[in-house]
Amino acid sequence: MPLSAHTTFLSHSRILRKYLDGYWPYADSNLSELSQEVFTALREGSPGQPDYIHSSRIRVARRNVPRSFSTYLDHDAPEGGIPERFSLRDRLAHAIRSIEEEFLIERGGMLYVRQSVFEPWQECLTRLSPLPLLAAAAYRHYEGDLAKAQKLVLRTLQHSSLPGCREPELDDMIRAGEVLGEGSFGPGLDDLHIHLNGTTEACQAWLYCLREPYATLCNLQEQWSKPTVRQFYSERGIASNDWLFRLFLLADWLRCWMLELCFPSLTLPGNGEELQPYNQALTLEELRDGLSLTSSRRHPHFTWRGKRFGHPMDTRRLKYPLPRKHKITPLQMEGVFLLYAIDELFCGNCRRFPVMLHCYLLLQNYFVQLTVQQKEQVGFDQFQHITDNALRDAVEKEYKERFNQLHGMYGPDLSYVEGRFSPPDDPAKCIALVERIVQGYWLQFPSLRPDNDSRYDSKKAKTEGQNEKHIRDFPASFTLRLVAHFIKKPDSVAEENYCRHYALRRDLERRCGALLEAYRRSPRVRNFLVGVDAAANEMHAPPEVFAPVFRRCRKVVNNFTYHVGEDYLHLVSGIRAIAEAILYLDLKSGDRLGHCTALGIDPDIWLRAMGKKCYCPRGEWLDNLVWMAHVLEGNSDFSSELAAFKEEINQLYAEIYQKPEISRRILFSAWKLRDIDPLKSVWMESEWTSWNMIPFFTHFETAYAVGRIKNQLEAYEQFRLYHNPKYRKKFNEIIAVDTKKTPPELLRFLQDHLVGHLNEKHLIVEVMPTSNLFISFYQNYKEHHIFRWMEKNPDRPVPQFCLGSDDPGIFATNMRNEITHLLHIARELYPGSNSPMGAMRSLVRRGRAARFSRNAGYEENIEDQDSDWSIS
Repeated sequence: MPLSAHTTFLSHSRILRKYLDGYWPYADSNLSELSQEVFTALREGSPGQPDYIHSSRIRVARRNVPRSFSTYLDHDAPEGGIPERFSLRDRLAHAIRSIEEEFLIERGGMLYVRQSVFEPWQECLTRLSPLPLLAAAAYRHYEGDLAKAQKLVLRTLQHSSLPGCREPELDDMIRAGEVLGEGSFGPGLDDLHIHLNGTTEACQAWLYCLREPYATLCNLQEQWSKPTVRQFYSERGIASNDWLFRLFLLADWLRCWMLELCFPSLTLPGNGEELQPYNQALTLEELRDGLSLTSSRRHPHFTWRGKRFGHPMDTRRLKYPLPRKHKITPLQMEGVFLLYAIDELFCGNCRRFPVMLHCYLLLQNYFVQLTVQQKEQVGFDQFQHITDNALRDAVEKEYKERFNQLHGMYGPDLSYVEGRFSPPDDPAKCIALVERIVQGYWLQFPSLRPDNDSRYDSKKAKTEGQNEKHIRDFPASFTLRLVAHFIKKPDSVAEENYCRHYALRRDLERRCGALLEAYRRSPRVRNFLVGVDAAANEMHAPPEVFAPVFRRCRKVVNNFTYHVGEDYLHLVSGIRAIAEAILYLDLKSGDRLGHCTALGIDPDIWLRAMGKKCYCPRGEWLDNLVWMAHVLEGNSDFSSELAAFKEEINQLYAEIYQKPEISRRILFSAWKLRDIDPLKSVWMESEWTSWNMIPFFTHFETAYAVGRIKNQLEAYEQFRLYHNPKYRKKFNEIIAVDTKKTPPELLRFLQDHLVGHLNEKHLIVEVMPTSNLFISFYQNYKEHHIFRWMEKNPDRPVPQFCLGSDDPGIFATNMRNEITHLLHIARELYPGSNSPMGAMRSLVRRGRAARFSRNAGYEENIEDQDSDWSIS
């Protein structure tokens, strides 16, 4: 969906750059420059459209000026622009009012998104902070009555900044549960795939960065050495971490000055002194020149900036006071501030205020675009740039506010959460991390704390509980369980690395040993840990690398899941990776697989995105051919493709290994052996000791390797060649693959074949609609494969599946909104039917059934672990 002129005006970096370069549109005539920037930004966003379309979009944006804005003038604009006689106040007020009127509505004392525009709203959240729009909607609903509007803002922003649609049936299902035939489930939704880091909403992260810019700067400095991080910021015109840090200071400065203009002669936070009206015009000139940020911190702003904690609204004597005896969250504070800012914008007469507010909103929305995945950022690499950019690192060191956020705007929404976390490589740090997560959980839900837990800060919890009681009763709790996910990392082709992913395998050894030792030492870890996973970019490491640690963990952990088939160089690569995960990780009934979009995506959609060619390593395509040849053996429908695959297998094998053709049976058997840990099996190869190999191994893994190898020596020889650094360069060379080699009918056959295998093993797929929409090749929710799976076409098998939110902060979503998107599309696809709501109930029931159970057999198994497991 192309950006509207209003959205562009409030969010585009070109306009922000104008301000940072010293442009201040006080004079009405200066607004023509701003108009030209909007026009240029629209043209950049839709380069395939002629200029008259962009001009028309701007003209349409000028129509229907609200009657309350008497200063609007009714005459034509210059070509592609906004009328020069429009003031910035008019333009800004009209943009905010137009967007919030399009999307938001009040019902029953809460703010909601209109059902008809929920999907465009989701895309809008990638560009705009919802806070000013929610404040403006509250202001409009009560026609400028600040007392009532303030109560609505406080009520709306108790927990989350993400509104949803009003769906009475969905509300009833979430709050009361349902009885379906012989089964039943209680209130709330299950989020079975949520990464705790990546959960914080952009608005919460923004407020923390303004409150603690130095903590954010420290994290930026730590991450700045990564080339991917520097590339991410460089693409957005950010040359240094210090420049971004100064934007936070600028935004905080603007907010404090706007408060001073709204509430003159009130005390500055922190020092108790009156803000002297020292030549505001001079200060604005300093702002034009960079707020003295290129010099030292001697500016008056910095004399008190470091002393303040919390929101600058804390010390303001408002016309309608906040409940001072009780804690108001920073999110609510910001909402109230923006409400008063909207009132000043609509009714005030200070010429400086619209400039400050516009610049502040541009900065806020610029931050949103750095922390929420954009529609044009397709693929996991783009997603990982956001996870690595350090803007959430500081705020996500504590967990209480995240559990408060998961309550939802209209909640409680959830009954059960399986939160993912990455285990450190030290047992003590692993225990401390789990302790910190659990302490945040208990601070949010004090009633769940065991009475005998001596580590719990009861005084802090009691104080926080009393402070929050006026705003809300303690929210209904959800059950928290934890899943440890190991991280995939790219391989190094160094000659001394005698096997693939040597460094990652060693790192996994340490982290797995630390996790199991933490599990042995800590009852807290044993009580909350229910599963093991491996996450991050699947193109960095295949499932085979994680097979040894999954085997090791299976001695004490019952449940496993694995991120796979989410992003891939070729659709067959994604499908094969899922087959490898099932095989190498020995997934069993009740285990799950994360994403698996390769199993569900319509091959025509993938082919549409790829075109005539796709590109992948030569060895990866060889693996695809070997796997496809095995699956297609004996299938007469694809005999011509099979013959072509056999010929290409011999060609690629000779190119990589410089050897004559080899039996496909041996190649496939060697492929099946890849779950063997080369760090444990290589000790048997005396000729490899000259590579300075140190044989770290355990009796269990050695016995496993010997048992797999002893009757497959030819396949094992090929396994050795696969790991030999001598052949990896040719293996990793990128080649072009004609997509016609795998027609849509073949790809569907491979998908259905593997879905049947999943169903035989009773495995469950974790589906995250919004995450899949942004990372995969879908253009809208309607294309998502979940609707085909929900339809249950008798001609094609359908896997068992459940829902998750993945990274709700990065994708600006939550479980309620995920189900709402599905409900709206299902209604569109099946109009007049009662089945859409029934399908949602079925999804909720599936989630309840797919929960990971508590681990059993700890006492019998944990003490059996070899001391050799802990690798230093």
